[in-house]
Amino acid sequence: MTDPKVLFQAALDDIRTANNIAIITHINPDGDCTCSALAIRELIKATGKDAHLYNEQGCPSFLEFMAGDTTFNPCTEQTAPEYDLVIFIDCGGRDRAGKVEWVCNNARRIINIDHHSTNPMFGDINIVDGDACAAGVIIYEMYRALNVELNKYVASLLYVAIMMDSGHFSYSNTDKRAHYVAGELLDYGVEVAQLCQKFRTTSYGKLKLTALAYDSLKLYANGKIAVINVTKAMYEQTGTTSEDSEGFVGTIRDIKGVEVAILLRDTTDGKLVKISLRSNSNVDVSQIAQLYGGGGHVAAAGCSIEGKIPEVEELIVKKVSEYIS
Repeated sequence: MTDPKVLFQAALDDIRTANNIAIITHINPDGDCTCSALAIRELIKATGKDAHLYNEQGCPSFLEFMAGDTTFNPCTEQTAPEYDLVIFIDCGGRDRAGKVEWVCNNARRIINIDHHSTNPMFGDINIVDGDACAAGVIIYEMYRALNVELNKYVASLLYVAIMMDSGHFSYSNTDKRAHYVAGELLDYGVEVAQLCQKFRTTSYGKLKLTALAYDSLKLYANGKIAVINVTKAMYEQTGTTSEDSEGFVGTIRDIKGVEVAILLRDTTDGKLVKISLRSNSNVDVSQIAQLYGGGGHVAAAGCSIEGKIPEVEELIVKKVSEYIS
């Protein structure tokens, strides 16, 4: 990787010369991509410019309090203005933008900021660091290197980005760098207890969905593979959405003896099954996800497969079994 400071400066130069800027985050947005995108927009605003944010699903409801009045446009019809600079945040590939990828079709320049080691370097400027636990770490270092002033709001955004992608500082990607950056951000007044309380708050519907999902639990390969399902009927019965099932796969990964956890979810149209993979062992689940057009990290990855949950479950369990020791 080129010296990050050189890349950061090149990105800033592009921002300063751009007239219309768009920021794109990945489909099924999480805390890292959403909060990192908001933080990059604040950096852009510090230069006297502004940017439009795009995501196929908009802003996750559990992060709306962080976004405030900022809107993530879910526009999938090609009616937006042309942008001469598009910044991808936390996208392991251009296609991870989903139906808003078209926004960059006429872009003069593309900046790719990501922490997936499988990133194909699709930008004109590629700020990609596979060792960073979150895109938020990279963006913090970008602020520092460029001497752009941090404030409580930006620090809170970056803290949440890191906290979410490190599993509240519990995943194997939580390293000294993650703790150092988080510690630095606390100096700006980040209210950790208040933020965590916001994320702990749940709904009756989500609790009912949790019960239904965990009731579907199955173990394979002598207890080394754990699988749960969330069907369209479960969402309808509990009045919930796919967003309410985030985090389920992490819980079943904690079952004693489990090496790989799998969450299978129906999509809205019922044509695809969304697969979330988590690993406790030396199994690189990103390799498995890539076989089906997905990607991710060694211990956390995902993909989608056309079909119904029972047949997809049989397929993915068989494939994961090949990687189990």
